[in-house]
Amino acid sequence: MLEIVISADRASVERLRAKNWRIHYLFGQTNLRLKGPNTTAERREAPQASTSGLAPKRPKGKINLQHSKAASSALCWRTSRRHVDIGLIQEPWINGGQVRGLPNKVYQTIYCDKSVSPRALIILRRGLTCLPLTEFLTRDLAAALVEVRTESIKRQLVIASGYFPGDAISPPPEEVQRLIEWCRMEKKQLIMGCDANAHHKVWGSTDINHRGEDLLDFLFSSNIEIVNVGNSPTFMNAIRREVIDLTLATPFIAGMVKNWRVSEEPSMSDHMTIEFNVEATASADVECRIPRKTD
Repeated sequence: MLEIVISADRASVERLRAKNWRIHYLFGQTNLRLKGPNTTAERREAPQASTSGLAPKRPKGKINLQHSKAASSALCWRTSRRHVDIGLIQEPWINGGQVRGLPNKVYQTIYCDKSVSPRALIILRRGLTCLPLTEFLTRDLAAALVEVRTESIKRQLVIASGYFPGDAISPPPEEVQRLIEWCRMEKKQLIMGCDANAHHKVWGSTDINHRGEDLLDFLFSSNIEIVNVGNSPTFMNAIRREVIDLTLATPFIAGMVKNWRVSEEPSMSDHMTIEFNVEATASADVECRIPRKTD
């Protein structure tokens, strides 16, 4: 890994941070260290795109790309190397009014193409059988119905990527609430990767805010489980480390999620990549955070 150290006065360092600079090195990952007169801070940035997959024993995940070209490049490299089936992505790179930088030759993309700057997107490996749920395609939500083979039968599973705006009164957004209600009415299983922009100690945050309380109340009342394991930060910058990215699921599919983890690989974004497997033939219970069973 290449590391670049820049020594500068404090004012110059803060100006660079304010510009949210990222460096992309063609042959690998690059860390930028901004060294001021009294402090040294290492920028490790990770896309918050979600990658989640459905084939047994194949890594899946989620990540927020923060509209970054470098984060998109890192995602392409990771999906190719790890043979990811599905990616649940927030804040993709937008250039010229178009979503850019995704591995379109290998993956199909699902998002609201009527939105000028979509903040939720799904990528699926070509060959997977899927149907976009057009009524749930908005700027901050992407959803699709995919076909999953479990042992000798086929099941339909709803996958979704969501961005919960931090300036909204309380999460989740109305369209997410409608999607969860639709899944309940249609008896569909759901798994969603989201940037919740909400804090609660139930999912590993360092504190609790009103958005976290409202979101937890909604998940409890809707019988939605939090699949996150542990308290490894999903968001990191020079001044803060926090858990704000969640994997949510209906109880049945939550029991099929295996090997959930926050990747330590550089993501070139402030959000880390979350990886997990959905093992469609699994029947054993897994450790997860269930709001209704948490004090």
